[in-house]
Amino acid sequence: MDPKKNSTVLMIMDELAGIETRLAAFYGRCADAFRIDRDIWKELEADERSHVDFVSELKSMMILRPEAIEPGKVGLPALQTYKKGIEEQIFRLERGEIPRMNALFIARDFENTLIEKAFYSVLRSRYPEFMALTGRIDAETQRHRDKLNAYIEEITSA
Repeated sequence: MDPKKNSTVLMIMDELAGIETRLAAFYGRCADAFRIDRDIWKELEADERSHVDFVSELKSMMILRPEAIEPGKVGLPALQTYKKGIEEQIFRLERGEIPRMNALFIARDFENTLIEKAFYSVLRSRYPEFMALTGRIDAETQRHRDKLNAYIEEITSA
C-alpha cells in the first residue's frame, strides 16, 4: 500500500466530484435563467448529480481496496483548471452575461471536454466494478453531448 498514491487518488476523486457538482450547478442555473429550455437543463443537472454519487462509489471502492485504483494520465492540475472554468461560467451566468444560445454552446463544450480529455481516465483500475462505473459516466457524457448537439440543431434550424 502506497500512502502517497492513495492520497493522490482520493484528491483526484474529490476534484471529479467537485467538477460534477459544479456542472450540476451550472445546468441548474441555466434552467432558472432559460425557462424555455428548462427540461433539457434539469435533465442534465440530475445526471450530473448522479455522477457525484458514482464518484462516491469509486471512493468507497478505493477505501475497501486501496490497491485497486491508480492515478491515470490526466493530472490533478488539469482537473482543477477545468473546475475553475466551470465556476467562471457560473459567475458569468449569474451576472446575466451569457445569452441562451451561448449557454447551450458552453454546455456542449463542457461535455466535449470531458469526452476529449477523458477525465475519467485520471484513474485506472483492472476491476470490473470500477470500469463499469466509469464506462457509465462516459456513456452518459456522450449522451449529453449528443442531446445538446441535437437540441442546438433543432433550435437553429427552426
